[in-house]
Amino acid sequence: MNIAQRIASLRRKHKYTQQTVADHLGISRGAYANYEVGSREPDAETFAKLAELFNVTTDYLLGLDSSNEKEQSSEEQEFAEWLKENMGDDLFFYDFNKSPEEMKEQAIRAFRLAWELEKDRARNRKQK
Repeated sequence: MNIAQRIASLRRKHKYTQQTVADHLGISRGAYANYEVGSREPDAETFAKLAELFNVTTDYLLGLDSSNEKEQSSEEQEFAEWLKENMGDDLFFYDFNKSPEEMKEQAIRAFRLAWELEKDRARNRKQK
């Protein structure tokens, strides 16, 4: 799979439109489309932004690594587990997954804030 195919595949996997990705990169949809058809290749900064957006390594985008998922940090794993324990209602996540990306990002930021507050409370209880 070449770079253009990887980028297009990741975009479809994440259910992003070309416009959504272009907006994230700060370029026009047409410029982004050129990446997917292979008539242009992203520069280093754009590769980094794409890797961040798709949660993959730049090595994966370049075809140097076949593993397409970044290793989650222990903090990210802890947050994911907390989310499952506290928001584990499948019905909630069913509706959540159908929400627009901007709303999902806002919700995740709110969940992360709640998680951070819970961690602080637990830490304070241990200190007493």
